Amino acid sequence: MPRATLFKVAMRSYMKRQDEERFDESLRGIGYSVWRALSVNHPEEFPPTLPTERGIQLGCDFIEWFNDIKAIIHALHKAEERPELGN
Repeated sequence: MPRATLFKVAMRSYMKRQDEERFDESLRGIGYSVWRALSVNHPEEFPPTLPTERGIQLGCDFIEWFNDIKAIIHALHKAEERPELGN
């Protein structure tokens, strides 16, 4: 296989891994925000004193259950009084 082709294959794999890592970090960030937001009005179901990793997982579980990430992000922006960004 030519050197240029090997490089392209290696770069595709590297970029895919980076995209997955970025997605994971973004989802974890949203999970954290969901947990913190829900802990205000629902402290029994979303205890604010949980260890951060457990809270993030709880937030991610809620995102999966709710199944409408666009609505969740809209609600988070509204709750944080920030204009919506991105697509």
